[in-house]
Amino acid sequence: MSITSVKPAPRWSVLAPVMPRAAIERPDWSAINISETGMFVSGAPLLRPGSVVDVDIVLPGAFGPSLEITSRVQVVWTRAPTDSTRNRPAGMGMRFLGIDARVQADLKAYLDELSMHQSNAQPRWSMVAVETPQPLPVASSFIGLPPPSEALTAKAITLPVPLPVASVVAPNAAAATAPPPPPEASRPVQKGDELGRYTIVDRIGSGGMGDVFLAQHTMLGRRVALKLLKDQHVHDHAALRRFYDEARLVNQISHDNIVQITDLVVGEEHVFIVMELLVGQTLSEDIRQNGPLPLSRIVVIGKQLCGALDAVHRAGIVHRDLKPQNVMLVQHAGSPDFVKLLDFGIAKLRKGAALDGPRTLVGEVVGTPGYMAPEQLLGEAVDARSDIYSLGVVLFVMLTGQLPFKASGWAEMLLRQVKEAPQPPSAALGRALPRALDNMVVRCLDRNPNNRPASASAVATVLQHLG
Repeated sequence: MSITSVKPAPRWSVLAPVMPRAAIERPDWSAINISETGMFVSGAPLLRPGSVVDVDIVLPGAFGPSLEITSRVQVVWTRAPTDSTRNRPAGMGMRFLGIDARVQADLKAYLDELSMHQSNAQPRWSMVAVETPQPLPVASSFIGLPPPSEALTAKAITLPVPLPVASVVAPNAAAATAPPPPPEASRPVQKGDELGRYTIVDRIGSGGMGDVFLAQHTMLGRRVALKLLKDQHVHDHAALRRFYDEARLVNQISHDNIVQITDLVVGEEHVFIVMELLVGQTLSEDIRQNGPLPLSRIVVIGKQLCGALDAVHRAGIVHRDLKPQNVMLVQHAGSPDFVKLLDFGIAKLRKGAALDGPRTLVGEVVGTPGYMAPEQLLGEAVDARSDIYSLGVVLFVMLTGQLPFKASGWAEMLLRQVKEAPQPPSAALGRALPRALDNMVVRCLDRNPNNRPASASAVATVLQHLG
């Protein structure tokens, strides 16, 4: 391919699932950024440069209506996982081939809408290469990322491992695009920094995937919490998908006892979620400071948790990480124990639920040891009943101040969860509890999902009769 001229093309950051229509084994692709003429796709498997495949792209609706488009794309360059370039994920640069005029118009309108919501940051720019109509050799050349200068050059690439190859067709003689590279590394966020429409006021805390900051809307003065994806995860395809899923899944639910997420921002340097600001402490902190809770508080907190879980499950979602650390207690309407359920980062849709279509939950072992259901520990299919097990553990901990199974380490803990029946909370506490409550917690912790309460509302009914 000979390059006769180049011109810049604006592109914008997104996180959009890309699904090939060809028979490609276990594809897991996401567009990280996109322009009217091409996109950067992260994930696996990697295809050889020159490969052509039809794909469906689901552009998120965080800033307005979502958009699903179908296009034929051609791989222009490939970055293998063993590439020595730092801060660059493995992925592929793809250009659109013969995109339908209507789809092109829809994509342009979507990007225009996106640009208005990301108006605080300038768009990144791709170099659009205008080529002479010569075939692009398969697996012999690619367009460098990023271009070393304004004059694009072709370089040789040696792939370290065999890569799946889609069916190759003759490339379109129209303009070819060097699709956008992934985001650049960013400096640490500091007090006073402005991220879009928000000014950082202070740091609140840190978790495995993200740091949480107190921030203030620069125009409205409203204070919010920003959950900022850590730099080491910005280039991690799975982490980006999980972060994106958290925002989308929470917005499928409307419930007072679930934290509100008001925006998802994929900026030039940072990816963050905007959440309501909660002032209080976690259930875990409360138990650590005060020990087992009185029955009156357990009933109040438990009923709210059941209501939140019931809303989650009715939306076709499994939380998968219910634990005291993810339960916030805040002051609201005169009550110091108003519940807010947090952290949907590993939540998943049940098979057959809405959103992006069916997703299997088989084979993924994610969650917190001690709170995961046996089937979740074994990587088997999970559903609402798995959350019921976790709810039982939370109730057990509120009643006793300890986990249902004592062990010298996590390996022994997991083995006991899978093999043994738990003791009633009354036995662990050493004193009598209402029999209905004792029996209900034991049912929640049954190793067989079929023996657990059918729903969170069934658990709430038992709690209601105690209060």
